[in-house]
Order: sequence, then structure tokens, then C-alpha cells
Amino acid sequence: MMKIFSELIRLAALFMVISFITTNVQNLLSSVSSVQYISFDIDSNLSECIEKEIFAYVHLLRFNGRYNPAALVKHLPNRFNCIESIEVEPLPYNTARLKIRAHEPLALVNNKILTQSGKLSWANLYDSMVSASLVSISLPQEIPISASLMNTIQACIDSDLAKKFDLAWVNEHELRLYNKKDPNYYIVCDGVSAPTEMQLTQCQNLLRKKLVEKPDAKWKADIRFDDQIIISMDKGGSHGKYV
Repeated sequence: MMKIFSELIRLAALFMVISFITTNVQNLLSSVSSVQYISFDIDSNLSECIEKEIFAYVHLLRFNGRYNPAALVKHLPNRFNCIESIEVEPLPYNTARLKIRAHEPLALVNNKILTQSGKLSWANLYDSMVSASLVSISLPQEIPISASLMNTIQACIDSDLAKKFDLAWVNEHELRLYNKKDPNYYIVCDGVSAPTEMQLTQCQNLLRKKLVEKPDAKWKADIRFDDQIIISMDKGGSHGKYV
């Protein structure tokens, strides 16, 4: 009899523990799935203008005086493509905080920001100081943002190539490097592979010799061919002298 009584007490205690846990979990889920107040922690890379638009859009998603954080997490990135992730943090007093993080900017492309995830966002979505700090490159709209192109852009930035040259893609197979200090020559390379330091040195040495011979001409060095550099005057054509 005592064993049965002890077992009943144990089961009753277990039931109370399960009920307590279930109630607290339900309360927590309820507080996250529907809250009365929203606070924000927005990535500092984003502009004040876009912050105001986010506030206004979140207010539009309010229903019967309450917010559904799960719906906000779903809809905000679709509305603002600069948003990479949103984390919901439950807070006391029927409040949830939205931690909004932006895609990391990589370069300024035709007045848009190219992010490290390969997305293009309008420059005004980001803070003006962020835009001003980025490398600016020229890229025709018809060129797809491929993985190989992203790797080339990243390599140009990492190697400080973008500090010495203006980068301008003509098409998928041609990238032009315009020397920022000397506008009388430029280098042509493959659109999906950054040149090596040795190639750049060889090109610049050859081009300087040509500039001595004809200082008024504009020269280009094409390094897209195996084991050779083609030097030619820039006349809008594609042929040059093999060196």
C-alpha cells in the first residue's frame, strides 16, 4: 500500500513539474508570437532614412494593437533587400527586440552597393560614410554577379589593386585597370581573374618605355594571353604589337 502511495506522489510531482514547464514555455512562445511593443537594434551600417522606413513598415504590420515577430522576420527582408538577418529577443512587459543586421558591403557598383553575399542594394540604404569608404567599380548591368566575378572583386580589394587602379569591366571577359596616377595607359585582363603583382610590374615597365617613345599616345597592355603581353596604342581596335 505504501509503495502505491509513494508512486502516486511521485507521479503527481512529475505532473506538476511538466505542467509548470509547459505553462512557462507556452507563455514564452505567446510573448514572442504576439507582442504589444517592438524595440529595435538596427545595424549601424544602414542609413537613418532606411531606419525610418523600417519603423513605418513595421507599424503597418501591426494587427489589433499587437505585432507578430515571426511575420516581421519573414516580411522585412523581402521589403528591404539590404537586411541579411533578424533575431527576435523576448523582453519583459510584452515587448520583443528586433536585432536587424545588414548584408556586409563590399564595393560601390554603378551607384549601388554590392554586398559580400553578391546582392545589389541602392546606395542610399546604407550610411553615406559607408558608401564613401567603399571601392568604386564600373560594371555593365548585363554582366551577371557570378561567384568567379565576386572572387575577382574581392581579390582586387584584398591586394590593394583597387587603390592603384580604377576597375572597369567591359564584359565578362575583359577587365580594364586604369592607373589612377597616369591616365596615359591601362591594363586589360581577364574579367574573372585578378592579375598578379609580377604581371602588373612587367606591364608597367613595358608601358613606360612606350610612353617615352610616344608620350602623347595612349597605350594599353593586354595580359589575357598565355606567356605574353600585347602592347598597343589605344585606337579602339583589338590588335597590338606582341612583346
